[in-house]
Amino acid sequence: MLFGNGTGAGVDILAGSSGWAGAGLLGLVLAWLLLKHLPAKDMQIERLMAIHATDSKEERMVFKSSLDAVVKHCQEENQKIVDAFSEDLVGLKDAVKKLSDSIDRSDVRKGTTK
Repeated sequence: MLFGNGTGAGVDILAGSSGWAGAGLLGLVLAWLLLKHLPAKDMQIERLMAIHATDSKEERMVFKSSLDAVVKHCQEENQKIVDAFSEDLVGLKDAVKKLSDSIDRSDVRKGTTK
């Protein structure tokens, strides 16, 4: 007994308990789902995927161009640093040479050359 009507017969809730009319309504809803709603939903998903694909492609192109700009900037900065160190290294080599020459001259004056 589902609803306590005392008959003992079960009520078919899925069909709307209206006999053929309920089954017809259920069939109509299922047919609408199968023939109208689901294909429309598939087309909607396909459109969204196509839009997403084009947007993603554009975003990747923008990201790549900005990444190329950052790489170029970093390469320029690295080259500036290398140039600065090269100039400092040349100056340091000159200072070491002058110091070495100065030490050699002072040794020559003292007479302690090897």
